[in-house]
Amino acid sequence: MHLLIVACLALVGALACLVPAAAAVTCEDVRALSKADQEYWSQVLGLTQAQRHQIRVECYGRARGRHLAARPPRAGHGI
Repeated sequence: MHLLIVACLALVGALACLVPAAAAVTCEDVRALSKADQEYWSQVLGLTQAQRHQIRVECYGRARGRHLAARPPRAGHGI
């Protein structure tokens, strides 16, 4: 949990240097970026792989990729 807080603070701190004070970066902002744009800004901001992962988990949730298959089907969808 502490790593998540540190990663978010690092992201906010780095973005604060690049954007006007009135602008905020939210998960909605992250999701609005294409994968290529996310990669670009991750490199510009110097985010580590661990920080990128924490942002993905926070903004997209844990049920992505291989974890998605572990979820039971919703009612009316699937078996």
